Amino acid sequence: YLSSRPRVPINIEEYNSKKDCAFVFCDIDNFGDLNAKFTQSGGDYAMRHLSIILEKYTKDSILIHRSGDEFIIVHFSNKQHEILEILYAIRREVNALSFPYQELGNISFTISFGINFIEKSKFDKNIELDDYASNAEIALKPNGKDSKKRNQISIFKEREDIKKIEVNV
Repeated sequence: YLSSRPRVPINIEEYNSKKDCAFVFCDIDNFGDLNAKFTQSGGDYAMRHLSIILEKYTKDSILIHRSGDEFIIVHFSNKQHEILEILYAIRREVNALSFPYQELGNISFTISFGINFIEKSKFDKNIELDDYASNAEIALKPNGKDSKKRNQISIFKEREDIKKIEVNV
């Protein structure tokens, strides 16, 4: 299962010399409720299943376990639709996921994503990876944790203009 943030900073500029970049903030919806119902070991079991799905779809990306139920995907491409297709595929697979856990019932959950697209010409090597990821998180949670909608993909736009894309799967 995925390790936490790397201790050595990732040199995004090295990867990003010729391509645009998408920083994606991933968050399991209502993870606290899942942990409360299925215990922490049930939450860990769900995280292992999610890790397998994320790794399957992000082989050409950088995948970082940020903390708890939060992940960051850094994807390099000049085509924004590529990362959207990846995220839709991840969501479809997660939404279809349901597995028994001990005598407590079936675990199922949804996941939400915030995206911060950075054009290669606007990439600033002085900005930390986590700052770009934080803008992706702001897209998903514009007014803090309690403002997050569930099972959603949100795109961060400059000037605090946030465009929401809701998809019914």
